[in-house]
Amino acid sequence: MLFGLLVGMATAFLYQRVIDRAEAEVERSALSYQRLIFNQLADLDRFVTRSATDLLIEQSIMPEQAIDRFRHRRATNPFIQDLLVLDANGSILATAWEGAMPDVDEHEYFTHHRDHPDSTLHVTRPQPSLVYENDWFISVSRALRNRDGELVGVAVGMFSVTSLTATLEALLSEEDLSIAVLTESGALILRLPIASRFSIGDDLTAMTGVDLPLTAPATVHLRAGLDDIARIVHFRALPEYGLIVAASTSRSAVLAVWHLAVVLAIGIWLLFSVASLILVRRLRNSIRQAQASQARFRKVVESASDLIVLVNDGGVIQYASPNWKALLGYDPDEIIGQSSMDLIHPEDQPRLGKTLRAVVVNGETLSGIEYRVRHAEGHWRWHSASISALYDSNGGLDAVIGIVRDVTESQRHQRRLAQMAQEDPLTGLANRNHLSSLIDQALAEADRTGTLVAFLFIDLDHFKPVNDQHGHEVGDLILVQVARRIAGTLRRPDVAGRFGGDEFLVLLHDLSEPDQAIAIAKRIADRIGKAFAFDNQEISISCSIGVALYPDDGRDERELILRADQAMYQAKQNGRSTAQRYNSETVL
Repeated sequence: MLFGLLVGMATAFLYQRVIDRAEAEVERSALSYQRLIFNQLADLDRFVTRSATDLLIEQSIMPEQAIDRFRHRRATNPFIQDLLVLDANGSILATAWEGAMPDVDEHEYFTHHRDHPDSTLHVTRPQPSLVYENDWFISVSRALRNRDGELVGVAVGMFSVTSLTATLEALLSEEDLSIAVLTESGALILRLPIASRFSIGDDLTAMTGVDLPLTAPATVHLRAGLDDIARIVHFRALPEYGLIVAASTSRSAVLAVWHLAVVLAIGIWLLFSVASLILVRRLRNSIRQAQASQARFRKVVESASDLIVLVNDGGVIQYASPNWKALLGYDPDEIIGQSSMDLIHPEDQPRLGKTLRAVVVNGETLSGIEYRVRHAEGHWRWHSASISALYDSNGGLDAVIGIVRDVTESQRHQRRLAQMAQEDPLTGLANRNHLSSLIDQALAEADRTGTLVAFLFIDLDHFKPVNDQHGHEVGDLILVQVARRIAGTLRRPDVAGRFGGDEFLVLLHDLSEPDQAIAIAKRIADRIGKAFAFDNQEISISCSIGVALYPDDGRDERELILRADQAMYQAKQNGRSTAQRYNSETVL
């Protein structure tokens, strides 16, 4: 009875460990996808709002210029379905669409702001496009009002659900992982893999298992998800845009290791019970039955999908399951007697050695221990282990057992998501979100040291004709080369990022005088002005650069970028292919 109770407690403990780890994994996945979607929505929101402000409030551009901006941005950003600027009556002033537009004055993205004088940002439910066949979108709209609070116009960015679905589908590499995006009221925007019995816009409130709208991240266990499979789901909200991102994994896949442990525990318990009964009857039969049971136990262990290893208190391998050959390329008989640390990455050896000592000294059972193991072919694989101590009949340590799973693909997936959250996918430079965090650090360092920080806003001159004449593939290659030339001009502490389309932002640290920033800006302009060679032809472009300095020209990120942007437009007015310092008296 006592032995059975201990086995039950051990399996219950392992069950909770497996569940805790699965919940942590879906939480990490949901957070990664939440950041990816937020970055794209925020970029769309900022761009269309800034263009609408230039057109309606600042009146620094004409509708034709806004249209050129919109069409260029849509051509370089697959997530954008359309961009609109509407006047106070709902008439279209500028759009990326090149055909005849339907009347939109009664559409929700306009009527909401017209009927709600206090509204600023509004995000619509998913809806089919009126002009793009077989495409759905959600719109992000912002009201532009004058000082008296009267509606001047509305900036509208239409975010393509079809493009977002294709991007997330390309990233979704784990077989049991699913991703869903909902509105805060529970309307389905997308779900991957596709659940055929649900469509875009369906109300899933009753199926989420959480109270909507979501006020805090939540993890729930659903008996039946959208694919009728029991799932562990983590929900995270994007409160700024009224959306919810959910990541989930199959409970059956998560509990596979636990089921194996239960089978092993039941086998051990049965072995103990049968052996005790036979020992009372006949010693000889007891020995035979014990040997047979041990053989069955070994068969179960050796057929397990996870690696199983036994080491002594010195870390020397005493047993390795047969699947070591298939998963790591080692014959189990060859590595028995070797130190397990010889296979561990040098950077992970101190941490794993400390873990083994804790298990040996304290009798702890530790799960989710991740480290790198050398494959027989020389490369490294990521493993995650559950490690516990086994004791002999006298209470002494018999061995340390590790049940090990290969998590290399999961690690690669997390690294890809982290990289996408910080880098522009085309040029490899810092993206808008990452630049924002670097700017905060740079301004704080400048306050501490009393130095200057420069913002260089770079816009390529006449870049649209390159795309029109040579195609967007050549245009993208030029953007990559431009990024390399900018990065090659900078000093070690400086940072370059892609601001969107053919716009770049450079952050210069630790300057003692403004002339240093102007000199670097001119070097960048000179390098970009040199011809680009593609397929036995040369293509020449130039750039206009606006320069703003902290703390002379602004006190925060928004103000400094705006000043640099205004200086860039002044540079274009002065003839392009030049750098211009911000001047409040000459700015447009």
